[in-house]
Amino acid sequence: GKRQPGSSFKPFVYTAAFEKGYTPSTVLYDVTVNFDAREGKDYTPKNYDGKDHGLVTMRKALQGSLNIPAVKTLYLVGSANMIDFAKRFGYTTLTGDYGLSLVLGGAEVNLLEHTNAYATLSNNGIYNEPVSLMKVTNNAGEVLYEWEEIEGKEAITPELAATITEVLTDDEARAFVFARNGNLTLPDRPVAAKTGTTNDNKDAWTMGYTPSLATGVWVGNTIPTPMKAGGNALAGTIWNKFMREALKGVPAENFPTPPENDATKPVLRGQ
Repeated sequence: GKRQPGSSFKPFVYTAAFEKGYTPSTVLYDVTVNFDAREGKDYTPKNYDGKDHGLVTMRKALQGSLNIPAVKTLYLVGSANMIDFAKRFGYTTLTGDYGLSLVLGGAEVNLLEHTNAYATLSNNGIYNEPVSLMKVTNNAGEVLYEWEEIEGKEAITPELAATITEVLTDDEARAFVFARNGNLTLPDRPVAAKTGTTNDNKDAWTMGYTPSLATGVWVGNTIPTPMKAGGNALAGTIWNKFMREALKGVPAENFPTPPENDATKPVLRGQ
């Protein structure tokens, strides 16, 4: 099934911006903007909390899931460029002209490809096609088919993957919206995670990964009809419980350290 990913698509837009030379410390204005003031048209997205937060870094904007800075970031990347960028991660459903709404989940994805895109971030930027059948045997135990690993393709550099991962693990940066130590954290290991919720809570997502396991959770009604809660409360609870159980007894793993911010322009250094 294809469903709108909401804010769970934002990390890839910011990753595309980082590839262009922007940084997690880049400063944006989170203030109400009409992005389409032509011939009486209007596209004025609002933040989830209905507030403007003024000067924010891309790190804080992503972790707080602020909509206005996300649309500005896609504007800097370019909508057409963003679709080409997403195809590197295996998305096959982005076939329309979504404009700036793409960053807020205006397109549709399916859960397997969306999770595999996050797995690509976890895998140091190396994309592998998702596989659902590992082995097929007959009633005599003879192997009719067995999956063999093939070399993946580089979607982004390891340094870029480390940069976006470091942002997505920053619980302090999202505390002003999500509070600390919530569903997007695990008690004994670093983990990168992002939620997504569509209009009227029709879709609730939580996507996240450790260095060895990527997990995506979608919750919703297939009709679709609204739910009473969004991504963090519904999908986030399932995601957190699954990750705790799946990683029980597995030693904690650390993500690679991202490169230092060596930008020279003050706006790219958070100044």
